[in-house]
Amino acid sequence: MGKVNQKILKRLQYETRRNKTTKASVRICNFTIVELMVGMTILSLLMLMMFKFVLSSQRTLDLNDSIWGIYENSRIVFDLIEHDLQSAVASSISGQEIGFYVGNPSLNGNDVANDKDDAIHLCVVSSTEPTDAAMSRLCEINYNHHVDESATSDSKPYVLYRKLTCEDDSTYWDFYGLTTNWHINAIASTNPNGIWNGYQRVVGGVKSFSIKCFDDTDTVITAGTVVTTLPVRIEVNIDLFDPDLVDAPEIVQLKTQKSYTKIFFLSHLED
Repeated sequence: MGKVNQKILKRLQYETRRNKTTKASVRICNFTIVELMVGMTILSLLMLMMFKFVLSSQRTLDLNDSIWGIYENSRIVFDLIEHDLQSAVASSISGQEIGFYVGNPSLNGNDVANDKDDAIHLCVVSSTEPTDAAMSRLCEINYNHHVDESATSDSKPYVLYRKLTCEDDSTYWDFYGLTTNWHINAIASTNPNGIWNGYQRVVGGVKSFSIKCFDDTDTVITAGTVVTTLPVRIEVNIDLFDPDLVDAPEIVQLKTQKSYTKIFFLSHLED
């Protein structure tokens, strides 16, 4: 009987110790309010860091897309100018002169209809695909850059334009024999949308555009003059930004702005 009581007593003691151990374990697994607050703070910081990382990645992707679009615009400009220069013609034969006009963006009056921001940068006579009604492939081609910073997105700010004047335009197709102001091709004539008649929009987001022409002595041809021989070398410089940012502050435009330069050797293009 005594042995049985001892066994029961030991069993009770064992159960008591096990219950205490279990309760202690339960108490260890509990979190205090301070611990929960610290954990939530850490989790919030991790989520904030993740959000900033995702946002930064998205901005990088958007910037890369903008830069790629700007690069594509530069290729469009250079390819188009190269195409026009490749078929350019000039003549110094008396009475049969064909000129090559080196534009001067600082001028106004006859050149730009009293708006220096609409100056002609280049006018060349080139053999290209004319309009359907024209009989001759020789066309006058103007390049014009508009940079009116006060304009809205609907009135052509920071845009490079190209005008094709063909033989069916009897008023302005007048290059043969160096007619006075032959390179002026109705740049002041606009349609109801504020766009010059006959002008083609090449690209937008053009912050600056310049052309330098060099003769066979590698001397810069004076801007605003007409020559009757083709330049040997032409240097084109263009600063482009994302055209979607045309109405944004300049500091925002500068984040995407890129500069490009290309040199055309006309002797090489003729080959």
